[in-house]
Amino acid sequence: MKVFLPGATGYIGSALAGALIRAGHQVTGLGRSQQRAAPLEARGLTFLRADLSDARLLEQEAKDHEVTVYAAAEYGPHRAERDAKAVAAILAGAGAGAGLKVFVYTSGVWAIGPTGERAADESTPVRPNPLVAWRPAVEKQVLEGASSKVRTQVVRPGVVYGGHGGYLGGWIRQALEEKRIRVVGDGKNRWPIVHLEDLAELFRLVIDRGAPRSVYHATDDTAHTVESLARVIARAAGIERVETWPLPEARAQLGPVAEALVMDQVVKSPASRRLGWKPRRELPSQADAVYDEYVAVSVS
Repeated sequence: MKVFLPGATGYIGSALAGALIRAGHQVTGLGRSQQRAAPLEARGLTFLRADLSDARLLEQEAKDHEVTVYAAAEYGPHRAERDAKAVAAILAGAGAGAGLKVFVYTSGVWAIGPTGERAADESTPVRPNPLVAWRPAVEKQVLEGASSKVRTQVVRPGVVYGGHGGYLGGWIRQALEEKRIRVVGDGKNRWPIVHLEDLAELFRLVIDRGAPRSVYHATDDTAHTVESLARVIARAAGIERVETWPLPEARAQLGPVAEALVMDQVVKSPASRRLGWKPRRELPSQADAVYDEYVAVSVS
């Protein structure tokens, strides 16, 4: 299939582009960095260097491609308006194209909000963290944009790790450079996590067989505390020092991101598993592999 991928040079987008190319799809990626696109172009990506504010381009590409996966992510002051306008352009283009189109929007589990002890699934009402308070409205815009000509889905990844990015990748970098890992708050809150390659596999399944107007979670169904995750990464990096970072101090440096990082969440993915999705990477048992993967990407 012909797939249009806004955000192709990002952390999630680049992994997804690689997975789709390996699966035999023709992928056109949109991004702002020609340098970051170069490795993907060498593997077959057609790259468009453009901005997400170009509504006319988004509309045309969505019209010309069978599938659009919106994997762009930034947290600037105009992120809500940008996503809403981009989604509107994509839906308009997909609806005007020939044949059935598929549109998959990338959201995140922070849109659910804190869960407490009761695990959230794809049907759980949302109470979004303030950092992403705008996301549920965009999710609704995507899902309500479905029609007989456009099949729409939303994917909510957990905290993504693997390769050279993500918060766990930041911990590894900190371990290598500072010989410590610092977690926001007391570390007793839980993060729902997912490996980057498992996430890419879920996107592939959603494209192939996702139900119209559906939400799919991408979490491995574990419920590890942040402290326990930090300690297994520290051991893999050969250090012992894991420190807590008081929330007021973290908030002064990180702003509203700090509040999101101390959110306690238990998130399951039953709808995704009904598609046949089976996450294959798991912490803490594969912490050494995650560390080795980070180092290998750094060296290359």
